[in-house]
Amino acid sequence: MITSTEEESLLQGLTAAVHEAALAVLSVFNSKDFKVSSKGEAGPLTTADLLANSILETKLSQLLPDAGWLSEESVDDARRLSRRFLWVVDPIDGTREFVEGLTQFSVSAGLCDNGLPLMGAVAMPAENLIVYGSKNLGVKKAPLNALTRIEDCSLSGRKELEGCVMLVSQTEDKRGTFDSLKQDFDIRPMGSIARKLALLASGEGDLVVSLFPKNDWDICGGVAMILSHPDSNVIDLRTQAQRLYNQADPKSFGICGGNSGLVEAFRRYFLDKNLTLREKY
Repeated sequence: MITSTEEESLLQGLTAAVHEAALAVLSVFNSKDFKVSSKGEAGPLTTADLLANSILETKLSQLLPDAGWLSEESVDDARRLSRRFLWVVDPIDGTREFVEGLTQFSVSAGLCDNGLPLMGAVAMPAENLIVYGSKNLGVKKAPLNALTRIEDCSLSGRKELEGCVMLVSQTEDKRGTFDSLKQDFDIRPMGSIARKLALLASGEGDLVVSLFPKNDWDICGGVAMILSHPDSNVIDLRTQAQRLYNQADPKSFGICGGNSGLVEAFRRYFLDKNLTLREKY
């Protein structure tokens, strides 16, 4: 176990690193001066992704030099599997939105301790918001340009599954994934899974649900923040259990997060309705 002083110091350092990367990304976004290449099925890659990745790797590695590193924009190093601590990073989650000039993208980073999400921070540069938290320090949010204006966050305490506000992927919704659910839930499509998880952790909506695969870097930071709230849960819908991170294959299949009661109610709903998980986008 790390001490409370260590936890506070690490969370401050994590938040500062994500804040710095987010400001750099915002500057590039506003200037529209960036290059775009393709990663094939993995989508576009911009010079802003690489800039944010460099900032985060430099800053976070200084915080915990012995920690492993897993990032969407870095070559995976199998030595991470033997490390107690692991930084899990998505320099820009929602690069397609970034390229199209849309605001719903985020910068996400999380820290795992023996596979368990310990803390996370997610910034939404174009929306002037950063959300951060850890198990013993709770979850807070602040404007990106005014970090001293801190607000404490609470998770939705809604108990009734029917009619709850469900934050879902715009891409999944456009494919009709949630058409059969719209009679039972208030479906809110939006971009960036890291952003959705952070918004849920900051008190917006009742559940986050995806029926498509997610890479660990997409979700770890946001999951850590949701789990920083009491009486919370995030499950992999394929395994029906919480995910352990720092696996050889950094991919999960389906996700549901929120307060424990709603997550359990949706887990039963998922099984009763025999909903289908997708293998790939």
